[in-house]
Amino acid sequence: GLQDYPGFDVLSLRCGADGKRERRCIEVKGTRGHEAVDMTENEWAKAMNLRSEYWLYVVAECASPAPRLIRIQDPAMRLLTRSDERSGASRRIKLADMLPLAEGE
Repeated sequence: GLQDYPGFDVLSLRCGADGKRERRCIEVKGTRGHEAVDMTENEWAKAMNLRSEYWLYVVAECASPAPRLIRIQDPAMRLLTRSDERSGASRRIKLADMLPLAEGE
């Protein structure tokens, strides 16, 4: 039931420990090393609209034997001041700026 180009890669519907349903709209990015990730104009706009339902999952060092998963809820709000603006509303976000905001499961 999603439109073409929804602004994220995975729609996750889960039931939490408290029994409440949780919806996550997850954008997945990967890096080979410690470089930055780019969010397109469409992804960034969706993150701005969905706020707490939008998650950015970054698999850092995915070419290594020990990749690292970084999860950030509401990246538009939490990374707005840490992103380097590119063309339009798309953003480049440095891995070093994401690490302190990473959430566990």
